[in-house]
Amino acid sequence: MIKLVTFDVDGTLIDTDEARYKALLDVLAKNNVNVELDFKDYLEFFYVFQPSEWIKKIERFFGIEKTTAEVVLQEWCDEYEKNYWKYSKLFPNTKQEINNIKSLGIKVGVISLGRTEDTLKRELEQLGLIHLVDSFKTLYFVESNFFEKRKKLLERILELFDVKPEESIHVGDFGTDIEVAKSLGMISVAVKTGHGMFGDLEKLDPDFVIRHVGSGELLKIILSLSE
Repeated sequence: MIKLVTFDVDGTLIDTDEARYKALLDVLAKNNVNVELDFKDYLEFFYVFQPSEWIKKIERFFGIEKTTAEVVLQEWCDEYEKNYWKYSKLFPNTKQEINNIKSLGIKVGVISLGRTEDTLKRELEQLGLIHLVDSFKTLYFVESNFFEKRKKLLERILELFDVKPEESIHVGDFGTDIEVAKSLGMISVAVKTGHGMFGDLEKLDPDFVIRHVGSGELLKIILSLSE
């Protein structure tokens, strides 16, 4: 029986594409990086490259020195934290799906490596999810060790609710979401939003693949596992 469902944030629970795109344009302008970057190119840049490669990719993609790339990356995260988080939005029907999951008595957890807990709390409040989330854990931006950081956050939530990994589901759009869930013994669910639009998550052999969190597929999976 499933007792806990955890979600990644960017690209899984919340659509932050437009907000982060605008934040990046702002930071590039402030650092006098004169390049044209349309939304389509941004999506391919942001989602195709893994976070551990962002410094090198920013350096090459924009033709700037490593030190400037490092500044751009950090300021990009900071600018989202300060000014652009408010432009994020939920994927369609996400709130209803989580509400349905909660109605089954299942705990809901949220993890993020891309924001502080204060920012995530503001986002969840703005999007009307705060009352549906039992726990949220974050580690502010770190470029390396994504696997270990994500694993640490999930372990904290499992321990908090005293839930066995096999009694829990983790939903995410990142390859590391699937890898960490499998390493912990959690049931892994990959979504075809965010990185899932570009990456071939099926190669990582997730237990399930769904179109998006609000598609209704996740609830069906939970009910089938409870039979």
